[in-house]
Amino acid sequence: MNNNTIVPLKLVIEVSLYLLLAGRMLSTFVPIADSILSNLILLFSLIIPFVYIGERYRIKYFFLYTLLIFLYQIGVSVALGANRELLDVVFQSVFNLKIFFILSAFYLALRPNDPSAQRVLFFLFWFMVAGAALNIALGSVFFKVFNIEENYRGEALLPRLVGFFMQPNKLAYVAGFFFLYFWFMRNHSLTRTVALGLTFVLILLSGSRSTLIVVPIVIFTSIVFSSRISRGLKVATLATTMIVFALGVFIFKDSWLVSSLVKNVELSASDANDHYIRGLMLYNSFVLAYQNFPFGSGVATFGTVFSEASPVYTSLGMSHLPHVREMRGIFDSNFASVLGELGLVGIIVFYGLLWYLALKFYHKFQSANSAKPYTMSLFCFVVVISLKGGVFMDSFVSAMLALFLVGPPHIQFLKAKQRRVQ
Repeated sequence: MNNNTIVPLKLVIEVSLYLLLAGRMLSTFVPIADSILSNLILLFSLIIPFVYIGERYRIKYFFLYTLLIFLYQIGVSVALGANRELLDVVFQSVFNLKIFFILSAFYLALRPNDPSAQRVLFFLFWFMVAGAALNIALGSVFFKVFNIEENYRGEALLPRLVGFFMQPNKLAYVAGFFFLYFWFMRNHSLTRTVALGLTFVLILLSGSRSTLIVVPIVIFTSIVFSSRISRGLKVATLATTMIVFALGVFIFKDSWLVSSLVKNVELSASDANDHYIRGLMLYNSFVLAYQNFPFGSGVATFGTVFSEASPVYTSLGMSHLPHVREMRGIFDSNFASVLGELGLVGIIVFYGLLWYLALKFYHKFQSANSAKPYTMSLFCFVVVISLKGGVFMDSFVSAMLALFLVGPPHIQFLKAKQRRVQ
């Protein structure tokens, strides 16, 4: 893009990220504001690639693939006779691809070492810290002021931390991204160590079990990609890590974190039909993938925003459940949504394109020795949280992933000095 265009588009990206954070703060007071601002970044992300095409008269392959997947979703749904309104199928097909549209826009609008990305990262870090600190300091008052119900995990003495993100999982995801960021940062200063420890503590206080996977992920990728460690030592270190992790679980088996995890696993296994909606959705996604192999049941039929009153829920014996009737929590697992609606083909295509885009970001934005394991860790982290949370269809998580892919950890943003774009 020429210089006359790149600055406004960079500004659009930066402002939309700040608005996205503002939307999270307003979500408990004015829910529609959060919805509007989160979809605003999607709208911008749909426009930016076409601005690029209009100026360059060419299209990037990854955006072409995204458009082809969009058409594929509609075509398959119509061919399968999904019995859904065409407009619902079209809109849901767009929402399914939120992460790819947002990643495409960031890739095209921003440059390596972009100061705007670093500014947002710096602001995001202190936004996270300030919100968490205020949440801890005020305790129950914080939840009352922001009109949030206190959520306790297991036998915990403290409610799950939410900060200014207003949801514990949102706080955990951002803390998880920053944990990755600081882990692979070249500067091994005391400040970096403190920041790394702080993000880990925030993950614990948020009560998000799935986000804890970030720890073994960074250890694994650091060892696998290390050029200083022999193959035998890598195997020994990984084995030791697994043993230490197992011992840690044994030692702290009575802690609120582990007991809560065990309780939820037992609940999902023994009483999933009535209570544990995530486990039920995941189970039935495999049922649909098997029954409709390999293309799934079609878009807007299962586990998505536009799947309300879908006959698929009736066929699965789920239509009577309160969560399904109220459309509450049924689209938390994006893996289940994609597997159920688009089958095995959808899983391969979606996660394959996500990996392809991660590699594109790696080649354009990252040049440090730690960049390869950092990119791999980000990808693995997002894959894991997609099993229990929103990734593909969540503007917030998609934008956070794009931001951390654009702003690699070899840039020392903790110094609060912005590098000049070379």
